[in-house]
Amino acid sequence: MLIQHCLTPDNTQADRCSKRDVRVENGKIAEVAELLAPCPNEETFDARGKLLLPGMVNAHYHSYSNLWKGTAWGEPLEVWSSDTIGLGGLMGNEEAVLSAYLGIAEMLHAGVTACIDHIPHADRVDAISGAYRQTGFRAAIAPMISDIGDDRALCGMRPSTDRTPSSVQNMADRYDDWVGRWHDPDGTLQMLCALNAPQRASEQALAVAADIRDKYRLGVHTHLLETRWQAASAVCAGRDPVRLLEAFGLLTDRTGLAHCVYLNEDQVRRIADAGSTVIHIPTGNLFLGSGRADIAAYREHGIAAAIGSDGSNCATGQNLLTVLRSAVLLQRMTEPDARKWMRVQDAWNMATVNGARAAGFNSGAVKPGMCADLVLADLSALAYQPCYDPLLQSILLADRLDVTDVWIGGKAVMRDRKLLCMDEDALKVEIRKRTPELRASVRRTKETVLPEKKRFETAYYEQIAGKGEEHERD
Repeated sequence: MLIQHCLTPDNTQADRCSKRDVRVENGKIAEVAELLAPCPNEETFDARGKLLLPGMVNAHYHSYSNLWKGTAWGEPLEVWSSDTIGLGGLMGNEEAVLSAYLGIAEMLHAGVTACIDHIPHADRVDAISGAYRQTGFRAAIAPMISDIGDDRALCGMRPSTDRTPSSVQNMADRYDDWVGRWHDPDGTLQMLCALNAPQRASEQALAVAADIRDKYRLGVHTHLLETRWQAASAVCAGRDPVRLLEAFGLLTDRTGLAHCVYLNEDQVRRIADAGSTVIHIPTGNLFLGSGRADIAAYREHGIAAAIGSDGSNCATGQNLLTVLRSAVLLQRMTEPDARKWMRVQDAWNMATVNGARAAGFNSGAVKPGMCADLVLADLSALAYQPCYDPLLQSILLADRLDVTDVWIGGKAVMRDRKLLCMDEDALKVEIRKRTPELRASVRRTKETVLPEKKRFETAYYEQIAGKGEEHERD
């Protein structure tokens, strides 16, 4: 296939786009040049007036949450968690698949062609993975390993007498099955070895994760130091989560660390030395009042930063331009030295090549040898009138990309704004049909978990609220 006459980022000139032709062969980008002659019988695609971009990578995302959008206005994470854990428990395979399809559709329309799906429900991994394979969406599947609840991990909490600590004994066997069934690094699906978070894993769980990682040479994904309460609890317990990852060989150049709001200098240095990627989630952190990750400081240490949308019930949806714009502007609030502000290319790399690196994908740029995960966006929108720098204007001015066509691995999954990989209208009909029942289930679940939620709320206000910077970055 030959895509002709498009504007595309020029890898030789930072922050600029140039008119190029792009040839795709065997699922990869074969040539990029100002003018390429079509080969005999080659499919050609006229992209005049359009911007050709590498598909963005959502480097931290929870597909199960898409059916629960609109169920939360925002609370501190530890208080909010009781609701989302309860709602997650409502999901069977059918709901998990619907939720995954809904997220895939949203991401494709927003110019996102790949994600890391951090899945807390082991029994739903196969159903969700099947949805990705069916649609051809590129995904790194990251089932969470965890055996310590927040009622045991957080200072000031008493463990619930009604809750039995979970076991990780069977996770190695489950990963054996998942890797055999879904892990295909040369295709569109692969597995990551995933913790929920280091503080939610016993030494046994960390050892299991390390064995899984080593056995299959997988990348690693985890939440890390997301809130003040987590940071304070790590100090109180004398259990540094970064050192734990390091001790078990889980902090490497193939590790993605989501949130990282409360890192101290030693932790930043260790992450930088390991070559791990920090995954910035500014909208999710703002939604939950968790704080602001100091991405500028991390980047000064040489740490690569990617971005993620988090869950639909704890952030602002799957439009990564919204997330990216928040990241760019938040940095300027506390950094008076404009020389340290992210450039256009720095920001764009967060949404593309850095996210691909965290996921283990060979994508994120329009250059030969990369996977042909490509997005065409119409430049006729008012945000591009006049059009001086389409990449800059996409990041700062466009509400979202006006995506017309999408290819993943060279295969068309959208043409003329219509999804080819699923029946989007049928998906909407099915979700609308189920909404009354889902709404009733949400109401019942919130009532059921209210006592547990109140326990966390009381402890949160005793331990954290009103204490200002006392617990921050100790």
